[in-house]
Amino acid sequence: MGWLFWKKDKESDQLSEDINQLKTQTAATEEKIAEMDKQLQKMTRLQYKSGKRRKTNWISDNGY
Repeated sequence: MGWLFWKKDKESDQLSEDINQLKTQTAATEEKIAEMDKQLQKMTRLQYKSGKRRKTNWISDNGY
């Protein structure tokens, strides 16, 4: 019966390692998502600004 305790200890150690790996991967993924969100916001701002500029140019070009 003693070997069952060793087996359980090994399994729990393996599970702990797996949990730590998943936590690390989750943190890295969250960082990537945050960076992608920042880039998307920048792109949206640039599109909004360029869209505003186009509207003003269109208005001034057409005499409105």
